[in-house]
Amino acid sequence: MTLYIPDDIVAEIKHTADIVDIVSESVRLKKTGRNYVGLCPFHSEKTPSFTVSADKQIFHCFGCGEGGDVFRFVMKHQGLDFTEAVVTLARRYGVRLPSEGNRSPKDKTMSERQQLRSVNSLAMDFFKSHLREGPGSEKAARYLAGRGISSDVIEEFHLGYAPAGWDNLAGFLAKKGVPLGFAEKAGLVVKKNSGTGYYDRFRDRIIFPIMDISNRVIGFGGRVLDDSLPKYLNSPETPLYHKGRSLYGLSVTKNICRQSGEVFITEGYMDFLALYGSGIKNVVATLGTALTVGHVRALKGFVEKAILVFDSDEAGMKAARRSIDVFNSEKGLSLFILVLPKGHDPDSYVREKGTSAFKELAATAQEPVFFLLESAIRNYGLSVDGKIKTVSEVAEYLAAVEDSVARSLYVKEVAERLGIEERAMLEKVRLAAARQSQQARRRPGGVFEVGGEDNGPDDDVDEVARAYSIEYRMELQIIAMMLHVPEMICEIEEKNVLDFFTNDFLKSIGNIIVTHRAGLENRSADIVELVDNDAGKRIITALFVGDELSNWTEEGCRNLINRFMTSRARRSDNLTQMIKAAEENHDDRLLDELLKAKGAIARQNRMMSAKSSSEL
Repeated sequence: MTLYIPDDIVAEIKHTADIVDIVSESVRLKKTGRNYVGLCPFHSEKTPSFTVSADKQIFHCFGCGEGGDVFRFVMKHQGLDFTEAVVTLARRYGVRLPSEGNRSPKDKTMSERQQLRSVNSLAMDFFKSHLREGPGSEKAARYLAGRGISSDVIEEFHLGYAPAGWDNLAGFLAKKGVPLGFAEKAGLVVKKNSGTGYYDRFRDRIIFPIMDISNRVIGFGGRVLDDSLPKYLNSPETPLYHKGRSLYGLSVTKNICRQSGEVFITEGYMDFLALYGSGIKNVVATLGTALTVGHVRALKGFVEKAILVFDSDEAGMKAARRSIDVFNSEKGLSLFILVLPKGHDPDSYVREKGTSAFKELAATAQEPVFFLLESAIRNYGLSVDGKIKTVSEVAEYLAAVEDSVARSLYVKEVAERLGIEERAMLEKVRLAAARQSQQARRRPGGVFEVGGEDNGPDDDVDEVARAYSIEYRMELQIIAMMLHVPEMICEIEEKNVLDFFTNDFLKSIGNIIVTHRAGLENRSADIVELVDNDAGKRIITALFVGDELSNWTEEGCRNLINRFMTSRARRSDNLTQMIKAAEENHDDRLLDELLKAKGAIARQNRMMSAKSSSEL
């Protein structure tokens, strides 16, 4: 069960929230006409196709098809269920919810995710209290002080301490009425291999709570106080915590990152805290994992430039090279790589050299092509064989550079650095680009794409099917017209236009609009919510934000209706008459072709409905 929130409160939240404000917290939006556009946070793209309508209070991506209202965006972007999204927005806009306070993990009206958050909150308080006092607290406090972590930073990031012993946290949670099986699901305790019972996952470690973008604790990291292994231990994957999408510190530093336009990415908690504590606050850290596409997507809504800060050892170099591939696959951010002097990590460097020295070094961060070039030269040398290997390695990266001017400049500089002819370097890049092009998969079409180049067998009669696809587009336009020009709905009803739709899926959407036309006088999201499947929601949001579909005149609307009705009647009559004539003339060959054509229409109808349901 979930917390019951009355419809009138949900409506109040929806009408109070501004989707442009909510989306712009994680997506850089640019006003274009009546709408706002940006790079989609849900898939990789280099050209913005993610559109937000301030008038309609909805979003739609013409690249991946995702769309909906403000609740849908928060659910999709933050990984929440509907109730959690409503609660999040209610708190953001000061809307009071019923029975929101004083709930414990035992509350049966709470969803599993809400219970997990509540358990995590209890655990965080437990760890924080044991850093302040209790067995081992002085040792833990001395360790943090020795690492230069101030009390202010400790408080801001809710650092704690897990005391030594096997079941301190387990006992605490049990006394709070938390079933230990549930604490296990939260990643806080581990079931014993033999016998019964549980033991604490984190023992005698400094604890770093991991927050989501809304600053709610979703997991924990723990570091030992000595040189024992494993040095770091993180929560396992849970319904709340996904290490490939989570970045340490982003909930605190996101606004600073947005203001500066750039972010430093480190590989761990201590490196993050060292930079943050020294005044370099536009920083995040990965959580014991390599950089992922999910991390890049989380960042590209806040910054335009990312600076990877890596150690100069072989592990750091490998991590940097892997990260370049991730950024290439995702797009949307300019990447620079800062390799620290040998023997240093961000923590040691900023403590030994100071903030100013780090900033001066950061100004020398390299673009990926030059990092790869110098790295390859170190590995292979500048012999003839070394240069050949270096050219091959760098050419693969340059082939993926889409800006032709930038690629040309890079080729010129690389050729000069290696002392080879620019023409030879360019040829290598062209060959690499050709290979990459052959391997690349075709990007799927947008919401208005219907069918593909191959619509199946019987190509000799697919002219009818292709004509039918035109009819499908006209049906889409009629749905769009009903949304943008609701005063035409009466005429559509009078002429029974929807009865002539060949696509049952679109017909059902049209009938919903007719039934609830009054909702169009309010916010458009009311109509979106009345469609009970994602495909329909995506169609409506796509048609709502499509500028090309929102500027019709009354005359243009009537022309569309008349064209559709005339075309539908003519095609149906012609095909029926031709089939009847073929039967009367005993022209079996022609009859067979016409029946195939009729089958093609039926097949295309099924394809359209399936495509609407699965892709739109």
